[in-house]
Amino acid sequence: MAINFSFKEEADTGMELNFFGPIKGTENIGKDGTILSFKERPEASFDINFTLRITKDVLRNALPDGDVESDSFKNSIQMNLFYESVASRKRGLIKLSKVDKSSDKDFLIYSVKMPVDPILWFGDINFKAIALRTKECSEIDGFNTEKHSILGSSDEKRLYIDPFSPASGGQLDVKIGEIDDYAGVLYKLDKENLVVLLNNKSPKLVQQILSCENKSGKKAILRDALFEPIVIDITEQLAREAFRLMLANEEDGHIVSPSELNEPYKSVASDIAKQLCSDLDTEEEMNQSLMNMLQDPDDRQEIINKDLPMIVQSLSKVEKLYNSITKVILENQEISND
Repeated sequence: MAINFSFKEEADTGMELNFFGPIKGTENIGKDGTILSFKERPEASFDINFTLRITKDVLRNALPDGDVESDSFKNSIQMNLFYESVASRKRGLIKLSKVDKSSDKDFLIYSVKMPVDPILWFGDINFKAIALRTKECSEIDGFNTEKHSILGSSDEKRLYIDPFSPASGGQLDVKIGEIDDYAGVLYKLDKENLVVLLNNKSPKLVQQILSCENKSGKKAILRDALFEPIVIDITEQLAREAFRLMLANEEDGHIVSPSELNEPYKSVASDIAKQLCSDLDTEEEMNQSLMNMLQDPDDRQEIINKDLPMIVQSLSKVEKLYNSITKVILENQEISND
């Protein structure tokens, strides 16, 4: 997530939140230490230590006078650790303390210790640092000067209390998280961590339905029907990325087979090949045919722009799910009309 300092879009780096020191019993499952997971659910309470490193030059852009050394800054700006766990139904702020010995002319360093009792926590916990204005100052165009204004935030860190279990095959995990790319976005494919993010700013009822774990019943039918268009769109995004990976060494005359891709791209590209080349006998022949078509610029454009949007629909359960939800709605209408 890009940092949003004032209205200055160029300030997309500068607040680095990190886990400080190892957490016994965890392993790194994310890129650059962004996601940790316990190997086994912990039984005893433990502490999580964080450090926050802020580039002074970036922070100065958020202040009308730009003076991070002033008493005004020290008395009116507070660094907080924001934590949220949907499964645990917990969220809150913890104040970070400035580490004077570690701060220098270029950076400000803050730290905080958060105790965690696993009896009270489930699933995962998301963390990020927030620079929060605690006192207002004179209104100046281009700056957030009101009390409680957020001047900036770091990228998220995540800790799985319950051990992370990657979905098998071509399936993706679904999480509720932060999406700040555009206003009004409901979901986003996080390609780096292979997770479908549901926007935590979307209506709570929508979040409850899309994330409910019911195996059957009306809520489950509604969830599946609402979610299927998301599945179709995500599948198309994965297919386009799979094609890009297959063509990565096209200039050298080498096209990668779907069978050589990692999941979930392998499953998606193989399914596309089976749909496009159903007249062939073996999976190997289907994969080779897809490779040949992608190598030809005209065939490639036809696949991406014409065939792909239809194929991902045919691979989905959208027709069956829409039929189920329509029946539920009509039955409820009949009951209310009687």
